[in-house]
Amino acid sequence: MWQSPTPVRNVFQRELTGPEAWAYLFVQAWEMLELDPEDLNMEGLESFGKAVAEKHRDEDPAVVAARLYPECGEFHDELYPSFTIAPLPATATPLPIVDGDVPF
Repeated sequence: MWQSPTPVRNVFQRELTGPEAWAYLFVQAWEMLELDPEDLNMEGLESFGKAVAEKHRDEDPAVVAARLYPECGEFHDELYPSFTIAPLPATATPLPIVDGDVPF
């Protein structure tokens, strides 16, 4: 498990250890890389950070954030809910054009 050279404290000054500290530093690094932080959903980012911590816990969280940014895969909709595109219903057509709509 990766170890921080200094104690990691959250905004409430509670000391974090293990995967919790790793995820916290990952989230902070991702936030620093984000060009439009207002588009980012922090709750989604925290769950994404915990999932990434399980897989990359032996690596430096800032390096992992820089490498993965902005590829968040299946967590995209949770991280960026304003950019989520709802799938069309099976019966809908993208452009409901009927005969006579197009003059040529």
